[in-house]
Amino acid sequence: MLYTLIFTSHKPFQLPPQDLNRLQQIVRTTALSAGLVRRARVLLLLAEGVSLRQILAQTGMNPRRTLHWKKSWLRQGLDGQNHDLHSAL
Repeated sequence: MLYTLIFTSHKPFQLPPQDLNRLQQIVRTTALSAGLVRRARVLLLLAEGVSLRQILAQTGMNPRRTLHWKKSWLRQGLDGQNHDLHSAL
């Protein structure tokens, strides 16, 4: 049961349209670090409703790290994210 809870989300993750557009720009660029692009991709996958298990399969990102990024985004939004992510926009 606990294992199941780790890989499901009861609350949908929603991004404001302007943040969604900015993250899509980051994913499309080749001038940024791979880690930054990966983080943006994970957030976009969450916004599409992709499960943590599927995100793990697609990106190799540990579900705990994915949840950490999700919680950070929910608390602080785009402005509170990594300096590199903010300056890339």
